[in-house]
Amino acid sequence: MADNFGISQPVRRREDIRFVTGRGCFSDDIKVSGQVYAHFVRSKYPHGILRTVNFGRARIMPGVLGIFTSDDLHAAGVGPIQFMPILGFPMNAPVDTPRHALALNRVRYVGEQVAVVIAETLSQAIDAADEAEVAIDPLAAVANIEQAVAPSPQAIWPLAPDNVVLTWRFGDTSLVNAAFARAAHITRLRLVNNRVAANAPEPRTSIAGYDAAAGRYSMTISSQGVLYFLRGLCEYTLRLAPDKIHLRTHDVGGRSAQRNCLIRRTSQFYMLHEFSAAPSNGPARAANNSFPIITRATHSSTVRWL
Repeated sequence: MADNFGISQPVRRREDIRFVTGRGCFSDDIKVSGQVYAHFVRSKYPHGILRTVNFGRARIMPGVLGIFTSDDLHAAGVGPIQFMPILGFPMNAPVDTPRHALALNRVRYVGEQVAVVIAETLSQAIDAADEAEVAIDPLAAVANIEQAVAPSPQAIWPLAPDNVVLTWRFGDTSLVNAAFARAAHITRLRLVNNRVAANAPEPRTSIAGYDAAAGRYSMTISSQGVLYFLRGLCEYTLRLAPDKIHLRTHDVGGRSAQRNCLIRRTSQFYMLHEFSAAPSNGPARAANNSFPIITRATHSSTVRWL
């Protein structure tokens, strides 16, 4: 085995033997005693005004333990995720676009979560979620960059009527202009990197619980790193001290940027906050199959190079 990573050097991964012999430990492999299950109700529209979410008889269906919407989130004092600066990327603060765990007043993409059902089994949670009646007044959608920045576009966020939330400039403009002025030839072309969505082999699962004696939350997630999640949950969402939340990540089956999506995971932690904090309730589990992962996970953004 090579001592260091490098071109043309074969390097064996330490985890391969476990994986190929079926000894991996992914979040969906973990089962917790007394766990219950969560299933989300999602928007069928890419953009619209969320009027009501009515569950009717779903609340008394067999096995249903709890149903929550953004109203419950707000009443519990659970906040949205705001812009979180990343070290090494200095930039101005963008326009405020608070991302709520469950849609508040408006939906902005197909698959956005508008409510969560918690039940004794996954099938019971799905059946109850299917009973939800979601009233949404559709609005025009923006599907690509050209539409987003066209004159008088359909605004997605109220504080960004032109759909521009951040203009990021770096480098020395005068030096760049001087380099072009000295160039013997200048080529201009338009390139477009289309949007890409990862479809990982492992479902994105979260298991959340609460230790009443210790006054501490715990969560098992498949992620690219727990510190980013911990920061968002402590500073913005639950507003707790870091030692009050314990996050665990075991093996991860495919990641890309979608494993780093704190906004989507916040809804699963909110499920924990609202349900499992009660002494009589056990840990709660949420899992996604391929369809909701593709529709609602973080995509690689469309990039237009001019």
